Amino acid sequence: MRPMRAPIRAQRNPWRIWGLMGLLGLGCETTDLSSDQALYLQLIESRVDSVAEGVTACSVISSSHLREDCQIHMLQVGAGRGGSGLQALCTEIEPGRVESECWFLAAEVAKGKRQYREAAIFCEQSGAFASDCGQHLWQTALRRLAHRKGPPDFPGNVAQAQALYEQWEPLLGAFTDIERRFWPRFYSNGYEGGGGVDLTWCEGLDGEHRERCEVAGVEVYGRELAPRLDEHQIDLCELDSPTSETLEQWLPARPHARLDALLMERVANTCTSKTE
Repeated sequence: MRPMRAPIRAQRNPWRIWGLMGLLGLGCETTDLSSDQALYLQLIESRVDSVAEGVTACSVISSSHLREDCQIHMLQVGAGRGGSGLQALCTEIEPGRVESECWFLAAEVAKGKRQYREAAIFCEQSGAFASDCGQHLWQTALRRLAHRKGPPDFPGNVAQAQALYEQWEPLLGAFTDIERRFWPRFYSNGYEGGGGVDLTWCEGLDGEHRERCEVAGVEVYGRELAPRLDEHQIDLCELDSPTSETLEQWLPARPHARLDALLMERVANTCTSKTE
């Protein structure tokens, strides 16, 4: 079983040049900027003495979208500098996306200082970001347990993962979906580190944990299926009764009936719709 590519890790910082051009609606050869766009670029490229000063400076941008993104950029800069004054600033920001992002960042700063209870409290105030904020508090530690090169030791690491869950669930369980996210991430991280999908890695797990492990493996396999086949310019619908065994040369996985069932479902859903 050849290894999968390392998954692309999502980046929360959007301030890359293509992101900026897309945000501003600019093409490669466009040089005309509105006053809002010009001010936005000027502000995010400047160095401010304090986060509050930067947020206030952004408030004069009339475009609500650019204004909020500018303010969030300033908050990210402040968090990167250690987060001094960030919590107090969050209480002064009007309710909305910027305030929610502020509390999200304040939670990350608190977690970095091992102030876990405070971090959870800040996540609770981050509105629609609460569950993502909570995941940021436990994800790194969880990934260290499961994401290692070579076959993951799921049975050997379950006890440590359970201890981590019991550390965070009392702090986050009332307002985040940690119960839904935690175990799928544990097992998915293991498959990603292992470089492929082998459902025999779930052997040795009991009952619910074995099911969680196998379901996560099938999910990882399904997520990799389309991009892997696209990479090799292979159309799933043109293959004759594809199975996890026949696809192994392109998608590393030990053949298994649950993977075959996913393939049958994918063919039924994808290829039928193409012929209609």
